[in-house]
Amino acid sequence: MSRLKKRFVQTHYERHDRLEDLVAVMQQANPPTSAVQEAESILHKIAGTAGSVGFTELGEAALQLELFIRDQTHTDHVAIAQRLDAFLDVSLAFCDPIEQLMPQAPQDAFAKVSGTQH
Repeated sequence: MSRLKKRFVQTHYERHDRLEDLVAVMQQANPPTSAVQEAESILHKIAGTAGSVGFTELGEAALQLELFIRDQTHTDHVAIAQRLDAFLDVSLAFCDPIEQLMPQAPQDAFAKVSGTQH
């Protein structure tokens, strides 16, 4: 796996986790507008970089959701959270097979053996 692709995958895991947090925030009563804005920003980054490293389906899914959020003008938090949750399924389907291909760092192998991996 190329260094650029590996870096994208590592960053994507962080973005995926943050989007999961933002879904939870958006499902609360009166969520802050900043949660939707942050989700849109993360999706924009994924859409802009995924295709350039060969993950076009992921990038396209992120772009479609980004455009949906823009069309909602940040008002329908429930619909945005539902679509974002569906995107996370796509993201997870992307992450799982890639994780199997990534070489593990020595500390990752230790964490699996010792049971301390999160």
